[in-house]
Amino acid sequence: MNIIAQPTDPRITELLNLEQEEGRRLALRPETIILLEDAGMVVEPFTAQFWRDPAVEPPTLTLTDLADLMVLVQTSENGHSEA
Repeated sequence: MNIIAQPTDPRITELLNLEQEEGRRLALRPETIILLEDAGMVVEPFTAQFWRDPAVEPPTLTLTDLADLMVLVQTSENGHSEA
C-alpha cells in the first residue's frame, strides 16, 4: 500500500478537476482520498463516505493496521479546514 500520495500523483489533479467541474467542495483532501483508495476503499469524494471495494482482494488486516490507517487519515486531514 502506498502510504503517502505524492504531489505528482495525477489523481490529485483529477480530484481537483472533479471538484471544479461539480462546483462542490471535496469532503476530504485529495491526498486522503488517495490514501483510502490505495488501502482498498471506495471513496465518495463529496460526502467522505468510504467502504471496502469488493473488487479488491481483502488484505489481512490487524487492528494495528486499521488504527495506523486511521492515524494516517487524521494526519492527512489535520491541515484541511472548513471554508
